[in-house]
Amino acid sequence: MRSAAKVIFSCTFAVFVTGCTATSTPPPVSYQRPSLNLASPEPPKLTAPTVVVVTEQNARAVFAKLKAEGKRPVLFGYDSDQHATLLLNVGKLTQFITGQRVVIEKYKEYYEQQPIDSVDVRGRDTKR
Repeated sequence: MRSAAKVIFSCTFAVFVTGCTATSTPPPVSYQRPSLNLASPEPPKLTAPTVVVVTEQNARAVFAKLKAEGKRPVLFGYDSDQHATLLLNVGKLTQFITGQRVVIEKYKEYYEQQPIDSVDVRGRDTKR
């Protein structure tokens, strides 16, 4: 009796496990690809800071002027080499952002130019 139950259980289990794989590939699903209506963002409106170059010769006068205007003086110090490094880093960031904008535009062109029938619903290329 137990062996008959094991056989029935095994057969039932096998049908459930392999039942999903017995079907053929799913039928193609047609869908409308949405267009990418991405507007290029406006560059941020930045406020230009006032930069005062403080040297040994004008340090007292600059601090006195700031105190007279009711501002708290704060000093950020760069030597000429560090200032050049800062400017180079800003240039590298600008170049990186520009490069990313080009990559995004190329992805958009690729997405919008690829024919819809060459991609299945999982996003895989069907024409290889």
